[in-house]
Amino acid sequence: MTDFETIPPEELSTESNVAKLKQIQLDLKQLVTNLHHKIEMLNSEPEFYSGINKLKSDFESKASDLDREVKLLRQDLQEIKEILGHNLQTSNQFES
Repeated sequence: MTDFETIPPEELSTESNVAKLKQIQLDLKQLVTNLHHKIEMLNSEPEFYSGINKLKSDFESKASDLDREVKLLRQDLQEIKEILGHNLQTSNQFES
């Protein structure tokens, strides 16, 4: 049995399928129109972009601060390792 044999005849009507497709097409056109309208609204609001740019600069500043702090912590860690290494070498020399 094919798929067409299991579908009721009223669902196979070309006219009803065309009408459904036209309705879907109208709905999609309306959706696209609404999206374009919303995009235009967002583009016309300068505070939207200035807010985004402020957030971007804030995040970049925080990232830069964190990067500097990580570098300092790495330097501190290296100094601690050097001190501990020097102390271990010195204590090993006294034990020998």
